[in-house]
Amino acid sequence: MKYKSFLFTLLFALSFASYAEPKNLTEEMLTVTDKSGNEFYLCMDKDEVIEKLGEPDKISFTTDYPNDKYNFAIMEYSAGITFNYRKGFEKISFIDIKSSDYYVSKNKIKINMNKDDVQKIYGGNPAFTNVYKNPYMNNIETLRLVYDTNDQKIISNDMDPEDKEGCSYSIRFYFNNETKELMCFDLLLNTVL
Repeated sequence: MKYKSFLFTLLFALSFASYAEPKNLTEEMLTVTDKSGNEFYLCMDKDEVIEKLGEPDKISFTTDYPNDKYNFAIMEYSAGITFNYRKGFEKISFIDIKSSDYYVSKNKIKINMNKDDVQKIYGGNPAFTNVYKNPYMNNIETLRLVYDTNDQKIISNDMDPEDKEGCSYSIRFYFNNETKELMCFDLLLNTVL
């Protein structure tokens, strides 16, 4: 009887460990797809986005940096997707999704999915987790899970080699902390200026 109990405990622990272990992010886990099959990814040229979706409904610019080439252009589409790029480097550095018309990964992670479903695909051990009142979501208590990679095989070859070495990609999921439903997610190119 002790032997069966030991085996059951061991199997349970092993199955939980494989669920909780962090997964290595792949290109497909960092690719956003729309309902027409168009794919969007970090470091794609902003003109490719316009070619696929048309002109943005709104475009705005930041003025945080004295050297204008480092400031962001923000292309917003009313369909629930936003793209950012630096003026001096017209490659996409941020993609924000707020519509279920878009999904990420072949498992089609999209808005309103459950936290457990996301963790089965991306792993139960994200690089960063926090709970906070989200000012962009009417101060809803939000659970944020962040997964990162700096795998140089995934980082775009279109980048300057000096910049590529210090950058990483992140995918951030934002859940309603009470219902555990996905409210939005974004992809982010982290660089060192």
